[in-house]
Amino acid sequence: MPVFVDTFDISGQTEAPGQLVFNNDGTKMFLTGYNDKKVFEYALSVAYDVSSASKTTEYSVSAKETALNAVAFNPDGTKMFITGSASDKIHQYSLSTGFDLSSTVTFVKSSVSITAQEGNPEVILFNDDGTKIYITGRVSDAVHEYDLGSAYDVGSLTLVTSFSMSSETDITEGMTFNDDGTKLFMNDLQFDKVFQYSLSTAYSFESTVTLEGSFSVACHLYTSPSPRDS
Repeated sequence: MPVFVDTFDISGQTEAPGQLVFNNDGTKMFLTGYNDKKVFEYALSVAYDVSSASKTTEYSVSAKETALNAVAFNPDGTKMFITGSASDKIHQYSLSTGFDLSSTVTFVKSSVSITAQEGNPEVILFNDDGTKIYITGRVSDAVHEYDLGSAYDVGSLTLVTSFSMSSETDITEGMTFNDDGTKLFMNDLQFDKVFQYSLSTAYSFESTVTLEGSFSVACHLYTSPSPRDS
């Protein structure tokens, strides 16, 4: 069973945090701010230990997204992807130095609209080689799987399938894969739980997807309404 370890206060940066991701060695952490329209970068003196985090810089994406929910990177951190509930598109940027938002960050391109699948995208995930991208959010309560024409390039998206999680929640808030893509973990805002699914074929929602269990995180959450819920 998961054991609670620690908490890191980010209220000084945003009152409506979105997706949280790490760089590939856990020494940097990135967090989106919904109303702030920024990606915040933190340095961790101890890898993957949020109690050791300190803010280093921030980057505004307000020119492309005014209701920022999600962020993701390619493996070396030279490409950044964001999405939110204002544009309902995935926006791609380049970084001159990997995982460094104080380096030169340049907008590259946007995807076609994903509104037909999700009107409030909350998460961006890739498979292990960047040829697939996954989106989930509060409107559809489903995982949407897309093929990319080129790895880590959102210029071309083709919907493969959508997997509904509405039997578990009406407010899908986040998700992540394990290292080999055979397990998916989804957290929700309705029941304050993390749900665990198995995939019979890695990173494929066309395969058999099975709910394996859930874990409550309600006792560790502050339940005051978020600006994103107003």
